[in-house]
Amino acid sequence: MTSSSNNYKSTVISSVRILHDNSNVIIKSEKKLQCLSSAIVNGGRFTTKQICNHTIKKDFDPIKFENELKKLKESYKLSNDAIVLLTAVEMNHAVILNKELKSIKFILITSAGTTNPCSPQDSPENLYQLGGNFIIEKTPPKNGTINTILIIDAIIPEHVLTNLFIIMTEAKSNVLRNLGFKTKQDNIATGTSTDAIAVGFTNRGYKVEWTGYATEFGYVIGQMVMLGIKKSLVLGGYINE
Repeated sequence: MTSSSNNYKSTVISSVRILHDNSNVIIKSEKKLQCLSSAIVNGGRFTTKQICNHTIKKDFDPIKFENELKKLKESYKLSNDAIVLLTAVEMNHAVILNKELKSIKFILITSAGTTNPCSPQDSPENLYQLGGNFIIEKTPPKNGTINTILIIDAIIPEHVLTNLFIIMTEAKSNVLRNLGFKTKQDNIATGTSTDAIAVGFTNRGYKVEWTGYATEFGYVIGQMVMLGIKKSLVLGGYINE
């Protein structure tokens, strides 16, 4: 598929549009977004106009990753500074939520698979060594990823930006715990082994000084993440609504 401007839909943030098909959710902003992410492509602290949640095949070969990325960029006209998150979850299972809190606007994108639930309590079975070599005891980890992308139309200082990762991770883990997801070692699952988060903000308008669940700002984000992940799990057939 080749992207077209007609395929992008408007959002609650007027300068941000989203394309949503079976393989991708692509966010395009008219102005650059200030971002922090754990994405494999352009992760960390980064500035971009494009963020993509991309579905890879379940037999994806990491050695051929550059070819996969090249095809994605060509097909959807993505720039080299696009942030890209990867998952084996098909994007028809993804959820897009729009929310307004007074003068602040939010867009949340979630995609959730739980075929590889994990917990800090689990003893490791398949590991990447520091040198990058993959140790496989029996079979590679199954593809299961929970990706969460949050776009905020506001000014977000560094201390607030980093705290959002705590809020979003706790909200995700709360969903899995409440739904009773367990690891194969019978521990309460807190996520999967390949989860990723991306947060971008427009750097305009209201300046957020405080976050956390003691604030209306943090509470709303936590509620959005929980709702988005639950809906993604329903669409993927992992739970019944």
